[in-house]
Amino acid sequence: MLTDVSLLLAIAASYPVSASPIVFTPTSTTRAFNAADAPVSTSTSTGVRLVADVTDPFNALAQDVQNMALQAYHAGSNYRVPMLHKPDAQNPGRVFYYDRPAQSSSSILLTDSFSAETPANSTANPPVSFGLTVQSPSDFIVPEYPHEHGVSFFAGSGDATPVALADTGTPYGALYLLNMQGSGTFMACNRTIPYYSLETGLTLEYLYDSDTSSLGEAPVVPDNCVPIRLVLVCADLPAVPPGSESSHASAQQVSCYTDMSGGA
Repeated sequence: MLTDVSLLLAIAASYPVSASPIVFTPTSTTRAFNAADAPVSTSTSTGVRLVADVTDPFNALAQDVQNMALQAYHAGSNYRVPMLHKPDAQNPGRVFYYDRPAQSSSSILLTDSFSAETPANSTANPPVSFGLTVQSPSDFIVPEYPHEHGVSFFAGSGDATPVALADTGTPYGALYLLNMQGSGTFMACNRTIPYYSLETGLTLEYLYDSDTSSLGEAPVVPDNCVPIRLVLVCADLPAVPPGSESSHASAQQVSCYTDMSGGA
């Protein structure tokens, strides 16, 4: 069924834009894949960056998406669009933290409006946190992609999706984010962004294992998408500025990689 997120995206298209997001242009300059990588050193941190580790090296987007970092682009005062980009010194990727509120049995993923805002983002005033939200298996945004479930960042933590951290004990790619609403995979998809005058970018989406046309079949990755893991790379969690509505009081120490090279 269509959800309110589609309405938000349509409304966002009418807002003025001060800058454009990174437009996806395919290249062929990324590293070899992780299957034969040597182990990468790990540590613990309250702050992390989320880096794409492609799980299908034969996908047409694989070489371009590998090692891209997750960012969140402004699309309204209370809404951010999760997009992937090639990190650099000016835009290394947004810092996230794993939060377990008091008296809660589940954890969520948060980022702050003052954390690595890009020129395309308007910093919220006062500063607030944004929670990662994944649509349920029965919800989707675009009718053409009923098996593509939207991922968003909304201001506050009340509607954030419960998440967990996987540690599979293998080399690079072992520490990654899990959606606790249902098993499946995150995807990087080349899609148009209504807020940015229908420019294209690599947005973050989700495919559930239950997204099959027949019982027993594996779900099919939509066109112009590549399945990824969101790998945790250690980062400094910025201090909360005075007057902020954000809080790091319940931010958790997590295991993470010390760099994003994947042993390349």
